[in-house]
Amino acid sequence: MRFESAGEARGTGLRFADYWREPDHYAWMVGYLRARGLATRVRLLIAGATASYLFLPWSMLLSAAGPRGPWQRAAVMVATGAVLLASASFATNWPARRWSVVRAVLAGVGTALVCLSYTDPIVGLVGCATFAMLGGYIAFFHSLRLQTLNLGLGLLVATVLASRALMDTRGEVIATLNVYLVVAVTILALPATAHVLAHFLGGDLNTSDTDPLTGLLNRRAFYRATHHLLATAEGSPSRHLSVLMVDLDDFKGLNDSQGHRAGDAALVGVSRLLVNHTADDAVVARVGGEEFLIADLADPSSAQRCASALCAIITAAEYDTTASIGVASADLVAHPFTDDRALIDHLIDQADTAMYDAKRAGGNQFRSAP
Repeated sequence: MRFESAGEARGTGLRFADYWREPDHYAWMVGYLRARGLATRVRLLIAGATASYLFLPWSMLLSAAGPRGPWQRAAVMVATGAVLLASASFATNWPARRWSVVRAVLAGVGTALVCLSYTDPIVGLVGCATFAMLGGYIAFFHSLRLQTLNLGLGLLVATVLASRALMDTRGEVIATLNVYLVVAVTILALPATAHVLAHFLGGDLNTSDTDPLTGLLNRRAFYRATHHLLATAEGSPSRHLSVLMVDLDDFKGLNDSQGHRAGDAALVGVSRLLVNHTADDAVVARVGGEEFLIADLADPSSAQRCASALCAIITAAEYDTTASIGVASADLVAHPFTDDRALIDHLIDQADTAMYDAKRAGGNQFRSAP
């Protein structure tokens, strides 16, 4: 029999502490989905699955086991509003990371209210299994801390409902305990398994396709994702590919005056702004210290409006930096290049030259390639 040494025990504790403090997976997971052309489909699936939560409580209003009293019905109405708000956040674009966290909390509170509103506690107990669905979303997109909150809420509600069922003189003790056990295992096991999978998947992605600081794609993944974007161009209303080169102004000065921690915070914050204020299927990558690339199926005027908006948004953010942006576009029907790589390289070179023109003009502006 092998006993764990004190050093090994401390090592295990440290690994768990690192896992507990691990940041959420939102940025790199959205980038991963975008790189593979899955972002829109997954986003709409999340919106639809969230909205489908409403079928159970509204159908149960027609059942004697469902919400009967005024307070119970009011709880269903509040839950409906919370779930609709959570679903709407994914209807048109990926929300900001913070709003995604709010969405998860709203869905959890809504689920708890619905389960507690049922007249028959066994029905509510079975409904607690939906916490596992929410836990799956949190596992792939957010942190262990938020997952713990979700699992704790689910188990608390399930325990309250099981206690109510056991106090019912008509209740069957063995059956109630069996239902509680199945629901508790479902709430715990499925999200925990998904979280471990997401943890190791994230480790692989961060060493291959993504920038470890910002969670954005790296240069190699940018080419692959843009190639995939071009493969979907036939179904796009635009026949242009536009590339934006974004470079933060005087980033070295920010690092020198406020320290590298402030610089890293600016890089992470700007990365989120770029993801949140570009098209759902746009490819966003960090390709240098303070350089970012964006590729999108957009005509020149749309790309220029996007560049102008990004300059204003970055300036308004609290990161003490501005951006110079170069824009280059190509007609996908008329361009002379024989392969995608040559086209992408050409647009990157043009956007890079235009970006330096913007810097020489004083920064905090964009320039378009001729």
